[in-house]
Amino acid sequence: MYHAYAQTYFVANFASQGVPVYVMPSFDFVKMLTHIQRFRVTHLVAVPPVLVALTKHPVAKTFDLSSLENVGCGAAPLAAETAAETTRVLGKPDLLVRQGWGMTEVTCTAMTWDPTRLDRTTSAVGEIMPNFSAKLVGADGVEVTKARTPGELLIAGPG
Repeated sequence: MYHAYAQTYFVANFASQGVPVYVMPSFDFVKMLTHIQRFRVTHLVAVPPVLVALTKHPVAKTFDLSSLENVGCGAAPLAAETAAETTRVLGKPDLLVRQGWGMTEVTCTAMTWDPTRLDRTTSAVGEIMPNFSAKLVGADGVEVTKARTPGELLIAGPG
């Protein structure tokens, strides 16, 4: 609960929607797997190193994680290969593994996914949310309009 994402989603949004939330007092990989299996968790929110462990640590294969339907990832970039490996290791080709992007200054989430567009092959972070604006500018301050050109993301929202 040390980040705006956790505070916004786990404390406010999910509670108001009646979504059960399982919060651990501290992170323990084996306990996390145990809880997924025991409580038949359907949605997992994790950081990339947790998904890497899920795909590489031998103990993960000893748990029934078949209840997982959706995996959200944030805090750092998630390699497309890791997302694909997660679905492969779990034996669930339809598992949705998506990463998001946000920051505390925008009250956690500025990009989201259209639930009607289920592209499982992307390593993108979604689309800009309503009421936000964004543009990419180069080192010279000029807006970048060419794909795959590095730049700085400038984002603004209400308030």
